[in-house]
Formats: sequence, structure tokens, C-alpha cells
Amino acid sequence: MSLDPASRSSDGVDPIEDNPPLHTQRGEQLLEQGCNSAVEDLRTSTAEPDDSSNSIMPPPEIEVPHTSTTEPDEPSDSATLEASSPSQRRSNQASRPTPTSDRRMPKRLPMRRSVGNSNFITLFLGSILISLALAFLIFLWTGEGPIKGGARAPDLWRTIALKGKVTLSVTLTSLVLRIASASQAGICTAIVAALVLERRRFPLSHAAKISMTRANTSGEPQSLLWAILSLDFRNLANKIEIVLLFILAVTSIGLQFSSTLLVSSIGLDTLVQYPSRKLLNLGVSSKTYNAFSDRQLGAPEATMSLFAEKDLFIDRQPNKFGVTDAGLKQRALLPFNMEDRVRLQSFDGALLLFTSRTRCMRPSMTAKLLKSDDEWPTIEVKMQYNQTYRNAGFSPPEICYGIEDPSGDGTQITFCLPHSFNCTLPNGILDDSDSNWYTALCNLPLTNDRQPNGILTPAWIEYDQDPIIPSSGAWPQLAFATNLPTSFWRELSRPLNMSRSVPYEEWSSYEIQPGRFLNASFCMTGLNAEIAELSLAGNVRQKEPDVKWNNKTASIETGPLQVLLGTDDSNRTLSQRGILEIVDSRPKATTHSLFAVNHTQADDAAKASVDLSLQQPIDSYLEYSGGYSITVCTGCNIYGYDALYDSAALFQDLIGNHSRAAVAIESYYFMLVRSSYYSYLPALDVPGYANVTFTTEAPVPTKWNGFAATIALAVAHSATVWAIVVVYAIYGRRSMIGNFWHAAALLASEATLPVLRQGGRSTDKEIAKALKADNPHVGLDLDCGGEDEDLPRLSRRDPGTLGKVERPSPQTYDA
Repeated sequence: MSLDPASRSSDGVDPIEDNPPLHTQRGEQLLEQGCNSAVEDLRTSTAEPDDSSNSIMPPPEIEVPHTSTTEPDEPSDSATLEASSPSQRRSNQASRPTPTSDRRMPKRLPMRRSVGNSNFITLFLGSILISLALAFLIFLWTGEGPIKGGARAPDLWRTIALKGKVTLSVTLTSLVLRIASASQAGICTAIVAALVLERRRFPLSHAAKISMTRANTSGEPQSLLWAILSLDFRNLANKIEIVLLFILAVTSIGLQFSSTLLVSSIGLDTLVQYPSRKLLNLGVSSKTYNAFSDRQLGAPEATMSLFAEKDLFIDRQPNKFGVTDAGLKQRALLPFNMEDRVRLQSFDGALLLFTSRTRCMRPSMTAKLLKSDDEWPTIEVKMQYNQTYRNAGFSPPEICYGIEDPSGDGTQITFCLPHSFNCTLPNGILDDSDSNWYTALCNLPLTNDRQPNGILTPAWIEYDQDPIIPSSGAWPQLAFATNLPTSFWRELSRPLNMSRSVPYEEWSSYEIQPGRFLNASFCMTGLNAEIAELSLAGNVRQKEPDVKWNNKTASIETGPLQVLLGTDDSNRTLSQRGILEIVDSRPKATTHSLFAVNHTQADDAAKASVDLSLQQPIDSYLEYSGGYSITVCTGCNIYGYDALYDSAALFQDLIGNHSRAAVAIESYYFMLVRSSYYSYLPALDVPGYANVTFTTEAPVPTKWNGFAATIALAVAHSATVWAIVVVYAIYGRRSMIGNFWHAAALLASEATLPVLRQGGRSTDKEIAKALKADNPHVGLDLDCGGEDEDLPRLSRRDPGTLGKVERPSPQTYDA
């Protein structure tokens, strides 16, 4: 037949060629293959009706609504859907011969031809892309490693995270997942449609949709699934290809939301940045020192400020002689504001290093309680140093010692511990029902050969020398704790000699009234500060706790402060306390190597920084030695020097609740130095180079729910795709996936020709409505075909449930 318009006749009908009619050729081929019934059907459908025959009723007409046109009416055989009567169908079925070995099942196609090379490439490439996408997602979610902040994460992970590209990476990866899975799902939907055609029977009204779905490799599995299950859910739901199609639909729909699932698992987290070398202000010049030297220094906001500490474990429990040791403490102060202190992860450069050590023991003394001329509670003490040291297990030291004059003239100054001195005591401001313990710290007034009761900053510079020895340059103190009521001091009219003491840990305890005590502990404290070259290491969990007020105690909450300073009994590590660690210290480094200035300016900066941080605040406190004490308690009155409120609250709590005088004194002096340092922090003006590393906030994977759901969906999807391919390779391969002409050719059969003649003028709904009265079940006829015919045809099947198509015995077919 020619497609050239010129070859057509004037009435638009193709001229008849000399070749035999197409239906005759087809009938002869089928006859040779033994498909007699099919030939008979084909002849009956093309022959003129026999008016002389009355044995078979003419086929009933099925009216199908269609759009009216102005064209002339078509012949009657194309205006109605022809259908054989039930008696005629039974006659035709009875006339069909049974299968024999000469009637061969249509050949199964090779997988490459049946599925198609392009579809196979799409399936394999989709699996590769999905595998790569899953591997990249696993890398994003696990790349940070076990160390919080990703300090040791792979460079690729750190680059993506620090540049804030995690969300973008996840979005693009999910896009790859969606495209790959949708492409695979479309092909597998076509394969499942082929399996349904080849293995199941279904109503004729659905034949076109299911057959054409084989050719559409971009379809949605849920559309085919709904079309199939709406026919007979109960009998089809447990079929293997339908179960696989259901899983494919669920995973395909789920993966379309993979971006939402993954992005919902991303949140802001702390990451460690790359180290950098910076020029920072690390010290103060002599000009700045002169501006601050006459001012009282102190920064109350520095209560919870971070610092670095050398990790040294010391047992703070009293030994058998009642001696307690706060341990050697080396702490470095950080030249940054609060935000940068919390973010600091590493530092290598010049810092102020504060070193201290305090040891306390039970004092051997005689004392009396009295009121001063101003009616302030006072204690008059006569110390017995030799007995005090013997009771503590030490050899009695020399109570006088000499140190080099700080002026540098080469002479020495001789200092002696005082034998007799007075100290003021705290007095509660509440009524007699108050049972709080109030504390005070009395600095013993050292005497020297030049200036009685002279003041000199402690000169404890040898860290390996025990500060318990007076000649070490440590400073002597008496710590007091009392719960004497206000009425006692109000009624005291003359001096009261104290009775014999009772030893209690590092305290000598004197019971003044039943249940009312005055406890005393003799302590030596070594203090030193210097500019040193230090290396620090931080952790991402470090923070500066908030200062909270306790309404019940009318004081600040000291619990977070004790954790920060390590003064509680929990023995937390530096990381658990949230502070930085001094991993290396080089205290003897030359000052000119620490600052980016000349030698003279560097030396001046080192001295000025130490003086402002240590000498000035300590000297101002030590001025109150010799008759006066420091008020290290809250809710009390005392004639002396008022300490910063946070220091006083901590001191009182450590002694009142833990009875640790050494820890309380060491913490008090550190807080004093730290407060002084941060009060002049904005005035730092001597630069120096330092290698620093900070943290930053960036979006990174923080949750696992969305990630786990995406991985599960992708794995299930991939497994389902290849399970469908395997099932098709075993039970199918009689269709050519993705080929529309092949799918259309399948519809050209005796069972569908009447519908095809009218389908061009009717919608699917109209066809289904017209076939509602007589909607026979069809299935793929595997009885016809042979060496020269690989294309099976749709044929009518007995109505009933949608079960498996009846097939001839397996032994009659080729593999």
C-alpha cells in the first residue's frame, strides 16, 4: 500500500494492488501455524454477512456516544462495536484444537531487545548515581568524626561545612536522587505493565491503558498501581509484580521528598575553623600603666570569664596532720572579649600566666576576743610558729628571711613573721536565729628592718619551692569562720580568753558558746605572674556560665562558678569544666620574642602587664594587714577591706560547705587577679603575633531521622528496581519496552478491533461505559506464534476473577 497521495484514487481510497489481500495473507500464515480458530475469527470479521444463515444471531450493537460531525456517516461496521454472541464464542472455543508440540509459544526476546539498550543504560546509570548520592550523604553525616566541631574531619568536609554549603550540597544531592529514581521508576512501571499483560487477565476496557503503559517509560508507578488494584484488589494485591509495583510507588513518592527530609535534619552547630596568624594586642605600655596605676581596678562582669589552666590533679583532702594543699595552679588569662573567649579553640603566643599555691594547717595560738575602740569584733592572736609546724609534720622554719630589694640596688630586706597581731572578725547582720558561717581573711603583718609593718608584694617565683616555708616568699594568712550570733558581740563587754582548741581537718576549732564556734586556719600562699609564651587548646563545649541570684540565700549561685574554677568535689576534667587547657608553657622566653616591638618596649610591656594584673590589686588588699581583715562573706559586717561580691560569696561557700580554706584562698586571689586583668583589657596596646583558631556557627547535619529515612527509601527503591528486572527476565520478555508501535500492534486483535474502530471518536470513559454491559476479560494469547511470528495477541478469556492466564503445559514450549 502506498502512502503517496498521488497514488490515491479520486475518492480518497487507496487503489487495490495485485498482491493478495492482507487478511488473506495473514489467514494463510495462521493456518500454517495451526491457529484455525484465529483464522476463522479473522475471516468472519472481514467477510460479508450471510443473509441465508439463520443459525447464528447477528452480533448485538453497542452504542458508544461520540461527538457529532458534519461528515457523512461511516459504514455500519465502523459505527458500532461488534461482538459475538455467547453461543458463537462457545462454538469458536470448541472448534480450537488443543496445543501440540507443533504449536510453539512465541519466543521470549533477549533482555537487551526486550528492555532496550537505552533503558538498560538508564537503569544502570540511575543505580550508579543513587549509590554515589548515598555515599556522599553518608560522608556529610559522618564526616565530622567522633571529635565535636570537626577539627580532625577530612578537608573536603570541613571546606563544605565552613563555607556554609551543606544545605546546598544536600539539595543538589537530593535532586540527583529524585531524577535517578524517577527515571528508573518510569522504566520499571513499563516493565510491570508488560508483566501484567503477559501473566494476568483483565477487563477489555483497561487493555489500551495497560498496553500503552509499556511504551511510556516516564510514567508514574502509582498511576498504574491504582488502575490495576481498582479492578480486583483482593486477587491482585498478593501478586509478585503488583507487590513490587507497590513498593516502587512508595519509594518513588518518598524520594521526591528527600530534600525536605534531609534539610530538616540540618541545624546550626559549632565548627572549628582553620588556624590563622594574627597580630593582637597582648600587653600594656608604660604609658597605659601610668594611666591605670592610680585607679582601683576590678571588673565584676569577669565573674564567669573563661581562662586556660594547666591540668594538674591534686588531692585536696587533709593529710593525717590536718594539712591541706590546693595544689600548684597555673592559669592563663585570655586577651579577648567574651564572644571570642568562648570561640577560642587554640592559641600560641604571649599571655599573662598566673601561678599560685596555698597550703593550710591548724594554728597553735592563744587568743582572746574583744571589741575594738570602734566596737568592731576583734581577735588578739599570739602565734606559736614552732609548735604549729611541728603539729603539721614540718621542721620549724626560720621566721625571718631576706629577699633582694625590688629597687635593684643589690641590697636585701629582712622580713619576719609577727608573733602578736590583731584581726577583725565578721559579724552577721541578721537576728540570732541566723546560723550561717561568716568568713574573713587576715593577712599577717610582716615586719622588716626598714619599715615596720611594711608592704611588699610576695616574691614567690620558684615554683618547685614549697610555699609552706616562709623564706620562699609566700604570704602568711589566718582564715576565720564563725557562726557566733550578733547578740554575743553586742553583750561582750570585756576581752574573752578562748578555750583550748579542738582539731578539725585544717582548722583549730574553738567553741565559744554551745553550738557556736570560731575556727581558724594558718595558711601560706605563693603568688606569681609573668608574661609567658603559651600554647592553649580549647573545646567546642566551653562557655561562660551566667551569674544567677539565689533569693533564698540572698547571694549569687556559686555552683557554676565552682565548676568553672574546679573547686567543687566532682574532679571534672578541664573539658568537662568548659575551659581551655595549657598544653605547653615556656615561661623563660625572652620578652622581645613575644611582642612585635623593640626590646625596650617589650620589656616595659611585660613589667607593666604584670604590675597591673598582680602587684597593684594584691598591694591594695595587703594594705589591710596588721589589725584588719578582708570581708570575704556576704550578709555580714566587718571592719576591713570589702572584697568583690562574687569572690566573697565563693569564699564563704567553699569554707561554710566544704571546709577547704586552702582552696578558698587560692580561688580568691585568682579571681582578684582575673578581675583586675579584664578591667584594663580594652587598654591593651602592645601588639604581638599569635596563632589562633576560633569556632564558628554553620549549618551541618545535626539529626539522623531524615537521613535514615532517605537512606532506607533509596536502598529499598534500588532493590525493588532490580527485583522487577529479575522477575521480568524470568517470567516476561515477550514485549519491547518503550516502543509505541509495538504496544499499538498488540491491540490489533480480534478481541479489540471493534473497540478500536470506535475509539477514535470516543473518550476512555465513554468506551468503559459502553463496555459495561459486556466487558469480557482478555489476556495475552500465547497459543499463537512460531519461528516467524514473535508477537502474541490479546484474546478473550473466560470471565471471572483476575487470575493468572491459563497456559499450555510447559513441556510444549521452548525455553
